[in-house]
Amino acid sequence: MNGSFDSVAQGENDVLSRRQTFIVDDSPIVNNTNCQFLLNCLMINARSLKNKLPDLHNLLYSYDYECIFVTETWLYHGFTSALLDPLSRYNVIRLDRPNSTGGGVCVFIAKSISYE
Repeated sequence: MNGSFDSVAQGENDVLSRRQTFIVDDSPIVNNTNCQFLLNCLMINARSLKNKLPDLHNLLYSYDYECIFVTETWLYHGFTSALLDPLSRYNVIRLDRPNSTGGGVCVFIAKSISYE
């Protein structure tokens, strides 16, 4: 796939992505009705983010995703989150795999979304 996130692929070595829209119940109850909103999310298996930063930045800044979930980031503690989101539009939550190559997960949550 030449390091691109743009395609949905099924091969073992291809980048996998899935776009999903969620309805989220926003509590507390306002005027006795539940407030609901749509949450646009994307999940990708990156097989390394380090060599796909332009594609990642395109996803972050050219589309309207509130959450982006990334598996197989292959990042390490010395690779800062500021390199992933240089415009600082997302909260970046990472769990890098220590002492090993491969693995790791990352979530980008738009700063307009509250979470715990």
